Amino acid sequence: IQSLKPSPYGDIEVYLYCAGEPVDVSVPDTYDSYSWHIMGYTGDGGYHLGEATEGANEASTTFLALGADWVTATVDSAGCVGVSDPVLLDTWVFQLPAIASYNNAELCEPGDSTLIHVAFQGNYAAIEWYRNGILMPEETNDSLWATIPGQYVVMVYREECPEFGLSSGVGPTVTFLQASILENDTVIYAMPHEGYYDFQWYLNGEPFGAPALTPWVLYKDDMPDGEYTVEVINPDTCISLSGPYNWINSGVENPYELSLKLYPNPTNNFVMLEGIDPALVLSVRILDLNGRAAAQSILHGNRLDMQSLSAGVYIVEVVTRDGFPVRRKIVKNN
Repeated sequence: IQSLKPSPYGDIEVYLYCAGEPVDVSVPDTYDSYSWHIMGYTGDGGYHLGEATEGANEASTTFLALGADWVTATVDSAGCVGVSDPVLLDTWVFQLPAIASYNNAELCEPGDSTLIHVAFQGNYAAIEWYRNGILMPEETNDSLWATIPGQYVVMVYREECPEFGLSSGVGPTVTFLQASILENDTVIYAMPHEGYYDFQWYLNGEPFGAPALTPWVLYKDDMPDGEYTVEVINPDTCISLSGPYNWINSGVENPYELSLKLYPNPTNNFVMLEGIDPALVLSVRILDLNGRAAAQSILHGNRLDMQSLSAGVYIVEVVTRDGFPVRRKIVKNN
């Protein structure tokens, strides 16, 4: 970098680097003081000096190439200030990888697999796959058939930058397709439904048509009394049938809606159910916020074991033997 006034935009030097690569820049060491400035490139040809970099007050300094940034030096000699030509440190030519997945990244049952792969072609020196943050050393290709639920991330090392890995960041989460029915004050709805799915509803075991525009939703005011279930079908024709939802619109309020309490909440290991006699409980399920079963749920007396669950927010669904469902949110700590 030479100590000159800024050049016209078209004359500014552009240097390509790998993302995260350290770049040494310098000006002659004959001045009284120095400062270094950096400004993100906006793509419109605009340039200004940018913010001074704290602690960079020598004739040379080091920047990490991240994105695309103007770098400029200012110097002072006996009160005379000089401004260098800026240079553009550009890593955008090496875009971050992304992962393509199919069929909502779902498995039908143990033993199934679903394809995920690096979405953009490139010249890669190495590829690493991670599941739930743990390296999968046997997976070194640009695609893999996922057989185990979890969150998948890929790290690629381009041939041009073999020492610097580029991560896809938060990747797809592979799950087993598991249908369930959730509710609010006015509707019941099938889960999962965010993705590509078809739905088939049943009343007392008989199929019926759902609203065309929102086939995953039924309005309580329009629902005859009975037992409702729903099949959720993904593009791979994987089908999951929900558990039953019993609806009685006779004006009889759910006697357990106000009485059921869960404590402690948040919890570390166990939850105690209070307000319902355990002998009246038909089933208990622990669901994630997408309505998928998070764990097998066995009630020991009035105690529910949550030790195996990771930290997060869950829904505990209790169904009584007389058909009343009650749901409560519970927070699980580490």
